[in-house]
Amino acid sequence: ATQERLPNGVVIHRLGEVGRFASSPVTLAFLSAARRTRVDIAHFHHPNPIGEVAEPLLRRDTRRVMSYHADITRQHVLGAIYRPILRRIVSHMDAVIVGSETMLHSSPMLAGLGDVAHVIPYGVRPIPHATLASREARTFLFVGRLRRYKGLSVLLRGLACTSGLNLRIVGSGPLEAELAQLRDSLGLSSRVVFLGDLSDSELDREYRSARALVLPSVDRSEAFGIVLAEALSRGTPCISTDLGTATSWVNLHGQSGFVVRPSDPDALGRTMELVAGDDELWRRLSAGATDRAQMFTATAMTDATLALYDSLA
Repeated sequence: ATQERLPNGVVIHRLGEVGRFASSPVTLAFLSAARRTRVDIAHFHHPNPIGEVAEPLLRRDTRRVMSYHADITRQHVLGAIYRPILRRIVSHMDAVIVGSETMLHSSPMLAGLGDVAHVIPYGVRPIPHATLASREARTFLFVGRLRRYKGLSVLLRGLACTSGLNLRIVGSGPLEAELAQLRDSLGLSSRVVFLGDLSDSELDREYRSARALVLPSVDRSEAFGIVLAEALSRGTPCISTDLGTATSWVNLHGQSGFVVRPSDPDALGRTMELVAGDDELWRRLSAGATDRAQMFTATAMTDATLALYDSLA
């Protein structure tokens, strides 16, 4: 365990992991830390089972807040076992924050929360006004972890259906080698570039030079799509999928970009061709992206969260 002091009186205690189970950190020290904690408000983040099961160990007078980021979708057996526990923990919360109305009304775990639920959209840091870089009309961008639910295999197959469009992939993850092999087998070696993880300034340039961001996620693990908000803040239109989560709310179909069916390479390819080939449409979507981005600022998110803390304290 280490202690890290940051400006403005923030102290971070990092507790060492003993390993990972079902993609979740196992940190036994968290249980004793929760028992020792003397705070006014404890803020949980779901999914994080080891943190959530420590909730009963907090003092009774501690106010409890949970940010509910996503449903558990991939762990079918373990998820079924854990849901009753999670439902009880959620019932102990004084406030539950969700990133969108869509998530609030579509998640079975959040049904019936009433006044305990608070919708606070995720926000991104403000981007200084600057002249947009020259857009590559035939170059599209993906940003995110290279995991199954992100739908990159669908995107590569969709790209193969297009006439010479290019794709730049930012991020790393366990599927990188598999995706590179798929790229080569589809004959896309000269049209798809894996860039790995980039610095903030490098990522900013990618957002600003791409024709559009494509987020082809295939299941509800993609609960919001923060990269959509990042792209919109640069005036970059988005192409996303309709998952019943916030992705279709952050990126509005026909206004800031397009929303297509998940796991549909043909629909992705056709939509990318449309955005690449129509400059007037692109300018309208870019203006819509800039307007939509005003919903997702770090300042608004922070102010709303602090106001909630004040109301509880």
